Amino acid sequence: MAKFNPQKIEKLIISLRMGQDKVNLIDKLAGERDISRNEFLMACIDYALANLEEDIKIKQKNKNNS
Repeated sequence: MAKFNPQKIEKLIISLRMGQDKVNLIDKLAGERDISRNEFLMACIDYALANLEEDIKIKQKNKNNS
């Protein structure tokens, strides 16, 4: 079993510009899950990056098979 080793992760503060409709939707979805806007956005970004990597792998595989 891996040793439990909690560590502080350094986070950077950034800003985003987006339309009010998008902010309202993000706040609604985050509220439905009882998480903060920041937690929701981080989860969305993590999901997008993980799936982007899979998409790149699939495209690369298809390119190699052509």
